[in-house]
Amino acid sequence: MNSTDTTRLPGISYTTARVFTAAQMVDLYARSHPSRATRDNEADIESMFAHATLAATAWAGELLVGAARVFTDFTSMAYLSDIDVDANFRRRGIGRGIIQTVLAELKPGAKLLLFSNEEAEEFYKRLGCEPCPRGFRLVNK
Repeated sequence: MNSTDTTRLPGISYTTARVFTAAQMVDLYARSHPSRATRDNEADIESMFAHATLAATAWAGELLVGAARVFTDFTSMAYLSDIDVDANFRRRGIGRGIIQTVLAELKPGAKLLLFSNEEAEEFYKRLGCEPCPRGFRLVNK
């Protein structure tokens, strides 16, 4: 379904169809988390997005200001692997718009699962997300 939506924040467009480069993602990661180490290996970023089922992005004209990477069957389950918003564009509804763009691609009733860092927990709660206490993680060594 590759959708494009320009109805939310004026000047921001949301899409699952627009092509972006690994260099644009490196730049977004640097702008979304300027005070901590970011992903800067373009080959890894190309692989990360090439193997994702869905990428939803937010654009201010030609500037990539937000992105999410999703793995899904589009019918029952989707896993939001990561979502990043340019620090200069936060608190404007862009994260919400990206998640709404992802949800628009899923069949009604499909579940969106994600892990959250501490600073984003309240954001997800405001969106209506509920904690899932039975999640597990296994790190490949």
